[in-house]
Amino acid sequence: MKLIAHIEGDKFPVSVGNGNRDLAWLAQMVAHIYGRKLHPTYNYMPILLKLPSGEIPHPRFKTKNLLLIQ
Repeated sequence: MKLIAHIEGDKFPVSVGNGNRDLAWLAQMVAHIYGRKLHPTYNYMPILLKLPSGEIPHPRFKTKNLLLIQ
């Protein structure tokens, strides 16, 4: 399964496997990808995760459950 993460106008496709990882993992993965794009030596920490609906999910929410709320 792949998800598209949106950060400051950029879109990043992220493979999440079977979706058993949580949103905290997804947020850190996307922050890492975003950091490599801007500057290879920077580390970014996610501070806010919002769904397209505007909802702010719990960080331990599983990525496979995102399909259930769309």
